[in-house]
Amino acid sequence: MRFFSRDINKTIDTNNILLLIILVAGIILRFWNYNNIQFMHDELSALSRLQFDSIGDVIKYGVMLGDTHPAGIQVFLYYWSSLFGTSEMAVKLPFIVSGIISIWVSYKVGKLWFDETTGLLTAAMIASTQFFVMYSQIARPYVSGLVISLLMVYYWSLYFYKKRKILYLALFVLFAALSAYNHHFSLLFAAIVGFSGLFLLKDKSNTIAYLTAGVFIFILYLPHLGIFVSQLSQGGIGGEGGWLAKPKPTFIFEYVDYLLQFSIWGWLTLIGVVLFNIITGKIVRYDKGLSNRMLLLSRFLLPIIIGYGYSVLRNP
Repeated sequence: MRFFSRDINKTIDTNNILLLIILVAGIILRFWNYNNIQFMHDELSALSRLQFDSIGDVIKYGVMLGDTHPAGIQVFLYYWSSLFGTSEMAVKLPFIVSGIISIWVSYKVGKLWFDETTGLLTAAMIASTQFFVMYSQIARPYVSGLVISLLMVYYWSLYFYKKRKILYLALFVLFAALSAYNHHFSLLFAAIVGFSGLFLLKDKSNTIAYLTAGVFIFILYLPHLGIFVSQLSQGGIGGEGGWLAKPKPTFIFEYVDYLLQFSIWGWLTLIGVVLFNIITGKIVRYDKGLSNRMLLLSRFLLPIIIGYGYSVLRNP
């Protein structure tokens, strides 16, 4: 028993060290050349829509009439910039911090759904790949959407896979509502996550509690509903006279290529991991692991498919 306990402690210490290395690497990459990171056009556009005398005018003219995103980040920037100014370092800081927190939460989600190794690999990818590092340095509702969505999934997962505690359900409601205020795609993702929970309910009391949680999410979103309808009626930034082109049929492959840093080694690693899991039976075996993988795959693909269809049939 003594040797067994020693082995466990050694494993725990090793995993903690690996996680610490991943977090430090993610922090260094995001803060690298921090004082020289300049604003992008999207950030300057958002800052220009803060120049109003009241939060009401920011919402009316800077969001409803001047933007196609929800009001959450614009409202946050209004108050944040009033306290800390509009320099690049001040404006980007909370988004960089969000990117760092997302590394930690992704580890927690991966560990909860599968195991420690999955959590560490997921955290390593989010910490180091260009896709996640770049968007952590942009003061727009993208990395904020990542960390809020991850927290939403984490507490949803604790509720369904650990213990049906009201606290977990309440935190799921909170982060689902914040997702809705953050970006229309994080709103879509919150709806997908919430709907998927209906298939995991097994008794009446849990069903009532979960449906009640859905009602509370909608109630929290009600103040924004008018803004959503107004923006939806305006269309988007594509189509005739717009600058955003419709996606090509090869978009999904180009997107995954982007996630893998346009690297053949990235593709080989991904294919190798999938083949290893198939050969060892970890994917094809019908158990919780398979159902989890199918659920996560649907959450990855559905926003892309819906976004692609909307972009092609209505507006990019």
